[in-house]
Amino acid sequence: MSAVWKFFKNYGLLGLWLLVAAMICSSYFGDSHEPGYYFASNTREAFYWLLVISLVEVAALYLVLRPWNYHCSFARPLLALLLFAPWAIINGMFSMHAQTIILQHSFWLFFIVCPLLIILFLISAVATIANRRRAANEIET
Repeated sequence: MSAVWKFFKNYGLLGLWLLVAAMICSSYFGDSHEPGYYFASNTREAFYWLLVISLVEVAALYLVLRPWNYHCSFARPLLALLLFAPWAIINGMFSMHAQTIILQHSFWLFFIVCPLLIILFLISAVATIANRRRAANEIET
């Protein structure tokens, strides 16, 4: 395994979180913060809350997936998907008329749930192919 892939596998989620944190900071500091300026003005409380919540989410994702010793486990991405998909749906419903930093948190959750679905589909496809080959080898012998 190359060093670049190993680095990406271990620290890719943290890099994605840093990107989203930079987007949240850019949106918060780019806002005028005038109460009547527009409907969904970013507040300081929402800014700090989202940074802490998203950091807790990435820590939970690291604890569930454990990418440093991941070996085609079906249960890890499924558990992470079961944790994050309902949270993403609820957050998506609350972000209809929300502040822009809340919308960016919805994008963060979308970028977590979609790769988990892709990983689950890939693992199930590989497992199906392996089971069919195993069954074909047992019939031949």
